[in-house]
Amino acid sequence: MTRSVHSLPLVCEEPTQSEHMSDAQRKAIVEEIIASEEKYVKNLEQISQAVKEIEEENLLDKELLYAIFHDLRLQETSVHHFILLDSLKKIVANNIWDAHSSVIGPVMFNTFQSSSLRDNYLAYVGKCEKSKELMKTQLSKNAAFEKFNEKFKRKNKSGQHLKEAIMLPANRLSSYLMLLERYLKYTPLHHPDYVEVPKALETVKTLLDTVGKVDNKSRKTTLKKLEELLEVSELVAPDRDFIRVDTVTFLAHRQDFRLWMFSDLILMTVNKRSTSRKDSSIVLHGQHGQDIVPGHKSSHKLHKRVGLEDTEVLNSPETEVKKYAEDIKTVESDLLLLREIQEKATLLSQSQQMLLSQIAGQITRCEQNLRALRQRVDTTDLASLRLLMQAPDGGQEYKLVFRDAKARSSWEKDFLTAKHGLETANFNKLPPEFVTEIPVDKTRAGMQFTCAASTMTGPASEKQMWFCNSDSSAAHLCRLSASSRPTLIDCAPLPNCSSRVAAMCATPAHKETELHIFDSPLTSSRLDTRQALMWLGCDDGNLHLLPVESGVHSPAHSQLILPCRQPIFSIVYIDGKVFVAVAERRILVFRRGHDGLWNTDSPHIIQLNSHDNVSQLLPVSYKLWCGCADEITILDPMLEQPERSFKVSGERNALIQCMSYCRQGIVAVALRSSCDIKLFHSLSLKHLADINVFSAVAQKLNKCDDIIRQHKMACLKITSLVSCKHMLWIGTTAGVILTLRLPKQQLSNNSSQQEIDSRLLNIDALDIGHTGNVRFLTFTELLVDSNKLERRRSVSRQSLVSKMLVISGGDGYEVIDPTTQLKDSVETVGFNDSINHLLVWKM
Repeated sequence: MTRSVHSLPLVCEEPTQSEHMSDAQRKAIVEEIIASEEKYVKNLEQISQAVKEIEEENLLDKELLYAIFHDLRLQETSVHHFILLDSLKKIVANNIWDAHSSVIGPVMFNTFQSSSLRDNYLAYVGKCEKSKELMKTQLSKNAAFEKFNEKFKRKNKSGQHLKEAIMLPANRLSSYLMLLERYLKYTPLHHPDYVEVPKALETVKTLLDTVGKVDNKSRKTTLKKLEELLEVSELVAPDRDFIRVDTVTFLAHRQDFRLWMFSDLILMTVNKRSTSRKDSSIVLHGQHGQDIVPGHKSSHKLHKRVGLEDTEVLNSPETEVKKYAEDIKTVESDLLLLREIQEKATLLSQSQQMLLSQIAGQITRCEQNLRALRQRVDTTDLASLRLLMQAPDGGQEYKLVFRDAKARSSWEKDFLTAKHGLETANFNKLPPEFVTEIPVDKTRAGMQFTCAASTMTGPASEKQMWFCNSDSSAAHLCRLSASSRPTLIDCAPLPNCSSRVAAMCATPAHKETELHIFDSPLTSSRLDTRQALMWLGCDDGNLHLLPVESGVHSPAHSQLILPCRQPIFSIVYIDGKVFVAVAERRILVFRRGHDGLWNTDSPHIIQLNSHDNVSQLLPVSYKLWCGCADEITILDPMLEQPERSFKVSGERNALIQCMSYCRQGIVAVALRSSCDIKLFHSLSLKHLADINVFSAVAQKLNKCDDIIRQHKMACLKITSLVSCKHMLWIGTTAGVILTLRLPKQQLSNNSSQQEIDSRLLNIDALDIGHTGNVRFLTFTELLVDSNKLERRRSVSRQSLVSKMLVISGGDGYEVIDPTTQLKDSVETVGFNDSINHLLVWKM
């Protein structure tokens, strides 16, 4: 990191106390570099000595000896580092360290600028993988060489085998980067190293970048190994890198887990005892060098897969300790001031006793607060970390315990760095790619799209999108395949339904049902609710449950109709519970029992104190947001109790039209009969911004017919919202679909979040939209079939790499920008206004 250089002072002043401390810190870092370099050089010399012994004892033939050891150029590399070590020792030897003139920048710069050292590291990286494989083969075949390897471990103080010792140069360069950055942090502006060390830093970075380009092949090889080891298909991706793996403990589980971090996702696997009798391990190339893990598939069982952008750190222990330290400082200052006041109060001639009593009480309270804060600092577990993993049906919080505080801090630093890189890449991505338009014929005039939901399970590893076409007296269900070329699978009327379907939601099958294990078979006369279901809520108060596997053609006897007695407005699924919003400000909660059956006969009822019905339900992190008129009530889905409420708008008769959780820590809320979107922080509930879409829609419709444009703009409203990955999608009554990239917000409960300047947000209008209203917006995964269906179903469903399909349903289909060129020309664009259309984009 190059830092700006300020002009040097003309007069040397007496060093301050802080400068003395900075000098001590710099000297300590130089001594740390020397100690680390001594250890590194010694290890390289031990390897060189071991190679001589192998050659003398004729344990390997010369060709293998060169391929495994000499091609790595470890001996040549040790010469450069010995010279560096000697130069650094001279700087601090015999107490000649001078705070004003001793410098390490030129020594480091000359060392890492050397083309010979660069060639040595490039040769090492290029041959390391081959060397490791050859050594692994020889250790399994050559008993004498294996015995020598064990002997080397006993002699080596670090306790490493020879096969582990030769991996040392892989992450050596990055350690210099961190040490030099720390050194520069404590270097005064007037010190010569303030100019010299940045030069050395740039040299080390250049060498790291050069080595990294060669090492990229090793990283891709690592991804291929992990595909086989974890049984995760299509893990190799152009922009994906493996970063690290850590063994952690989750407090809610008794078993240890492994946490696999990639540049765009997190995998969690359960540590299991291997069923193989032979010990086996593999070396993985991460960003910090090598990680060695058990090499048997039976040692790892996939537990969870979640995108990096859907994972958040909640209240890092270092942040908590820092906050406690600031609070302690404030209380100590208050306590000192109170004692001064107490001392002054004793000098008063009148009314002394009452004042002194009040001051003494205040001092006691401050001392109690101080003790409590210090106790919190002492009891804070620096090795633990709270992690929130979000999903469309809600979020799950994990408390991770690492082996020590250093491992936790290192993991958190890598996690935040990867998150920042991913967010930067997302903002620079191309706009969504339009895939296709699909007309959906109406079986009767007046039928419109009302709702849609993606299945959580599906045949063959392919998800499906269900959507509903309905009016006040009938409903039709349709299914869309979530493939690279989405197609309409089938459509059928919903049996025993004579009302509009207002909401739908999918629930997964019970775990035992997925494996087709039934402890208590049900009769065929009643729907088995242990399987994956689609829940549909109607205006007449009926709640229809359909089996997903049977599709939309499910016979009437295989469905279940639950009379809720009030109109149904919204349905969501969160962690084994289904929440159904009905009239009279009620929310019905259906729970799944231990046997996997839903308690359809006796749902729990939550009565809200709102003045209006709950029109919208939205899972946000691990809470449930309930939209009632212009107010939002936050519900705890575990306790099934309201926690707090807040007003969205002060306007009279305002009603919430739609809500969407944007994963960046932001919740977007649109009001009925409004062109504004209100953004709120998901935890602090702070209002962040108001975004008006009027000008963006008007600009997009600028080339349309004047009469049509005026009509659409006169009644412009927001009809739907959905957030997919890093982007908020906005549907309007004009048929125009907008996209908006939102900035990242820190997930914390404090109210110090900065408001978002809406002028800096860029709203993009898509070239393709609907002729009339956008009725819904939704998304689902675009799954790439691995063609390995023989694998366990529960694993293969998680193992498929996914992109996203965003789907809009609305009236008609129109190319709003006439300059847009489509892959498939459609002559009827803009004419079939009366036909409902699905529009599909890929992200």
